[in-house]
Amino acid sequence: MTASGRPPATDSRAALSSTRDEPDGTEGLIKTDDVDDVTVVRLIGDHDLVTVAAVREALDSVAARQRGLVVSLVNAEFIDSGIVHALFSADGRLRERDRRLVLHVATASIVARMLELSGLQTHVPCCPTLDEALRLAARQSSES
Repeated sequence: MTASGRPPATDSRAALSSTRDEPDGTEGLIKTDDVDDVTVVRLIGDHDLVTVAAVREALDSVAARQRGLVVSLVNAEFIDSGIVHALFSADGRLRERDRRLVLHVATASIVARMLELSGLQTHVPCCPTLDEALRLAARQSSES
């Protein structure tokens, strides 16, 4: 527990092994933090086939705990279709529990373009600021 009474943020190196010869500094990192009744999952760097299982595990864990969920993609440099599918699936599991996934995403990123092309951007709420995403996820949680 931190001084504020919350559990400490956790880091998970999603890319434990890679086919790359040299790490390029963008391998996927997953950070989670609980803020009141909402869990923030931050995807940092590149997320693809190498990290999709760890991303799914992080999202499933939040859905099972019946918390609000914000996935922050602001520091993600790349996501592939497997990550998009994991996000769609997480939203479906959250909807079964009267919750919703909320995305925190920068509007001019390649990740935002992937969300637009996949249709995810119109399927789940997307917010330009983390504060706005947290408010929306908390509100959805309290409306349940």
